[in-house]
Amino acid sequence: MLLYEEIVRISKDPIRYNYELDRFLSRTEFLPKALTSTFLDAYGYDGQASVEWLVGKLRILKGRIESGDVIKCEGEASFSRESFLAWTKEQFANIDGLI
Repeated sequence: MLLYEEIVRISKDPIRYNYELDRFLSRTEFLPKALTSTFLDAYGYDGQASVEWLVGKLRILKGRIESGDVIKCEGEASFSRESFLAWTKEQFANIDGLI
């Protein structure tokens, strides 16, 4: 599995970037602040493609958390199902129902 920093370096190829990011999100136990900032940027852009991209990434994390995986977000405690849903509602209020 590539580290998030390595995935960022290949961001000029969007297909590979999304493939590697999905693999990363499917396996990582730690979300770096740079990634959550990317999520916030996508949400702030407010374009349909960006929002759909973000929802897809958050659904990967939600599925893992619901199946019992522990994921820690840099600067936050480890996510439980409830704390993840609270975090998404706080950070992404207009789309939390889609996640």
